[in-house]
Amino acid sequence: MKKLLTAVLVLLCAAPAWSQMKDDPKPVAPRKTVSLFNGRNYKGWDLWVRPDKFADPAEEVFTVKDGAMHITGKGFGGCTTRKAYRDYRLKLQFRFLGDGYESRAGKTADGGLLFHCVGPEGAYGGIWHLSFECNIIQGRCAD
Repeated sequence: MKKLLTAVLVLLCAAPAWSQMKDDPKPVAPRKTVSLFNGRNYKGWDLWVRPDKFADPAEEVFTVKDGAMHITGKGFGGCTTRKAYRDYRLKLQFRFLGDGYESRAGKTADGGLLFHCVGPEGAYGGIWHLSFECNIIQGRCAD
């Protein structure tokens, strides 16, 4: 039976990522529920934002408010777990807030959950890890 991993995110037009490279090169099959986010800070995560003319620094894009991750979306990037997992189920809660920035201003909110990521940030198209994606876009989640 697969075990449950949980993370709670409040997304603001950004794409969080899940990696299996940093601290834990060998994926582990959890034996109990694992909370990926501690509700206080990004301990155990790597934060990155591609340097663009309109991007904020990662520590301004990724913040914690009221026990939840807040991601402004002002810049292409992601937050990546440092530990690797296998044989899991992932539970994600999210909500879109705000109007977006630059090319996304006033458009449908768009983000995604990238999982089974490999390689460095930017390995795919100069932005994302190589991975699978569950698209999180207003009105069309998981397409």
